[in-house]
Amino acid sequence: MSTAPEVATHDEHVPHTTPASHATPAPLVTTAEQANPVVGAATSLLAAYTPGDRFLATPTRTLLAEGVHAHVPHDDRPLPRRVAATLAAARRTGVGEPYVVGAV
Repeated sequence: MSTAPEVATHDEHVPHTTPASHATPAPLVTTAEQANPVVGAATSLLAAYTPGDRFLATPTRTLLAEGVHAHVPHDDRPLPRRVAATLAAARRTGVGEPYVVGAV
C-alpha cells in the first residue's frame, strides 16, 4: 500500500509533441488518490485509526473496526469451531453480519 502523496502517470492516449528544443516533456502528475482510489480509501481509514481500533488491509479490502462485540474464547476446541460458535452467538444477539478480526 502506497502512502506517497503523488504518483507520476503517463497517459498513452495523449499525443506527445516535442518542442523545437527537443526537451523531454514532464510526466503528468496526479495524487495517489486519483491514480488509485483504493489507496486513498485505505490511507484515509488508516488516518482515522485510534488506539484500540482494529485495522486490516489486504490487496483487495480494507477494514477499520471500532470496539469489540465479543472475544473468541481460548479453549481446547479447534479455532474454526470457536470462531463459528462466536459468530453464531453474535447473530443470536442481533448482529446482522458479524465478522472476526485478529491475529492467529
